[in-house]
Amino acid sequence: MRKLFLFFCCILYSQLHSQTTYVFNVELNDKNNAPTFTKSGNVLVYNGTNTAESAFFSNYTITNFYPTYPNYSGYLVNVFTFITSSSTLMDDLKTQFPSKYLNTEDLTGMQIQLVSYPNDYGTTSPVTNLGASMSLKSFDYVNAPKAWDFFSNYKGNVTIGISDGKVDSSDDDFNGKVTYLNTFPENNFYCPPGLASMWHGTGVAAIAAAKGDNAHGIAGVCYDCKILNIPYTVDVHTPNYPGLMQMAQMGVRVINMSWIQGYQINDPTYTSGFFVTQQDAINQLHDMGVVLVAGAGNICQFPKPDSYPITAPDYSIYCYPASYNHVISVTVVQSKNSNFTDEVVSYPFGNVSWYNEDLITPTGTYENGVYTPYYEGTTTNTRVDICGPGYGPIYSSYLLGCIEPDGITPFLYGSATSIATPFVSGTVALMQSLNSCILPDEVEDVLQLSSKNLEANPYNAYWIGRMGSGKLETGDAVEFTYEMMSSTGNALIDGQDFWRFNFDLQHINNKLTISNQTFRDGNTSNFIAKNTIEVLQNSDFRPNANGFVDLKIDGALTVCATSSKVAGNIVSQESNTLKISKAVLYPNPNKGTFSIMLSQKEVKDLQVTIFDVIGKQVYNTKVDQNEFELNVSSIPSGIYLVKLSSDTINETLKFIKE
Repeated sequence: MRKLFLFFCCILYSQLHSQTTYVFNVELNDKNNAPTFTKSGNVLVYNGTNTAESAFFSNYTITNFYPTYPNYSGYLVNVFTFITSSSTLMDDLKTQFPSKYLNTEDLTGMQIQLVSYPNDYGTTSPVTNLGASMSLKSFDYVNAPKAWDFFSNYKGNVTIGISDGKVDSSDDDFNGKVTYLNTFPENNFYCPPGLASMWHGTGVAAIAAAKGDNAHGIAGVCYDCKILNIPYTVDVHTPNYPGLMQMAQMGVRVINMSWIQGYQINDPTYTSGFFVTQQDAINQLHDMGVVLVAGAGNICQFPKPDSYPITAPDYSIYCYPASYNHVISVTVVQSKNSNFTDEVVSYPFGNVSWYNEDLITPTGTYENGVYTPYYEGTTTNTRVDICGPGYGPIYSSYLLGCIEPDGITPFLYGSATSIATPFVSGTVALMQSLNSCILPDEVEDVLQLSSKNLEANPYNAYWIGRMGSGKLETGDAVEFTYEMMSSTGNALIDGQDFWRFNFDLQHINNKLTISNQTFRDGNTSNFIAKNTIEVLQNSDFRPNANGFVDLKIDGALTVCATSSKVAGNIVSQESNTLKISKAVLYPNPNKGTFSIMLSQKEVKDLQVTIFDVIGKQVYNTKVDQNEFELNVSSIPSGIYLVKLSSDTINETLKFIKE
């Protein structure tokens, strides 16, 4: 794991003998004149040759002294930090030795906070919350703050497509970050009882990308990401597939679809409710590099308790678009309580509901140590890919005044696949923000490889094979993405038991470690790393005739190799090894600063020209490198073409300036 970035370089030490600890920086006239000390117990004793300083420091208790900026240049190399229990040491140094100790900074009492937590992280925040008084336990549950540790100045820089109801761009959490495509119904932001679509879009968008660290509302998973919003239908009968393509053509690479168009019970052939043209449309989006994420559905799928036992046909409900190929299907795992005794909800028929961590169904009974699920629950099936948190915040109900049908109770939280899905979409956006070259299939593989195993929980026995790979781990998925692309990284797969799914990760840029991990039965796993693959002794490979585990080292692999058309970059497949054919532009979209990488090693007199969509030249330069960065941040937002031309190169790339 990377070290967490802190606001300040100093380290606050614990109090000594119950005294106040004072911390200050001091600039010396020369670092070579810094006093020297030796450790004696818990304090430092001056051991230099200056008699005046020796007499001076004997009057003070100093617990630490070190260079503040040891790896910097200029005057910063002369700055040192004192940790002391003596309140007057800083001022006395300047008075006694004014020509040597030039300037001071008093850091006493400074509170150091992890950058991970924005100031609107809700009631579970370890730092001051200035946003809505709502619990973000579901964000803790997937460890979103860990994911944010891998970013410094922003928390995601891509655009998330929200196919849903209209997002309220007038709210401070969306102001300036939402763009609309197509026309939405009027009064779409309000929510009279029974009209969930009127607030649905804002609630979904908030979980995925509500603006963070703005002392308002909540922080979304990818809280600096932008939003492109389309209605989920063309009319009441037709899903808005044209809008999905519009978003893809504008450079959107992850689209959230928290809606369903129908379901069929006991239909293992997937033919009822399956439309060939829709699958073909999704295939085209996938080939363009778009990750599609959809809710599995909220269908009451089990017989009533008096008609047990539950049989296999009762599970087989397939909702679309989630059940199509090349769509990440998300169902719910509960995230509210740690123990069965935390909360009981009574129902009219006398039974109780337990909202407990790591359980798939939200309802059931727990008596005499036995847990029995019952018929109310969100959809599970063999095409579910992963589980997102249940019992998440419904943001729009908090700020838009939505209420439950009784007209009194605030409707602040909910447990449905619509809520679970944007947790996954926001995670995908963070992954794409780190690695703009990651492909849709690789995204799904990383999500599943880093997920938490839920099948080992005996209370989930009813859903084995129907709850995907397990619980979404946002922090681990982003960490895996970072380690996979880093030239010094170590991507870790551990703690899972995969007996199905097909994994194919061919772009691990340094090392892969497999620990406490089982690959068995029909699972197929193909992993290629550039330098090292380490399999620890507590891992177990037991594929059957339909499965395999293939581990390879390829010193020539590149992070940005890809097998599809993404952002105008055409690549080819040769001898089962994926290589860059010509050129890659990343990140895309961007803010006018981006890099271009060429597969050709020797580059000379490469003409680089940028045109807008009407053919007007806006930038021109020459380079002699096969990898370089361009900065055209001053040009207006829009779609641009980059023409690369030399004696051996003739390529045109497209990018979107945000």
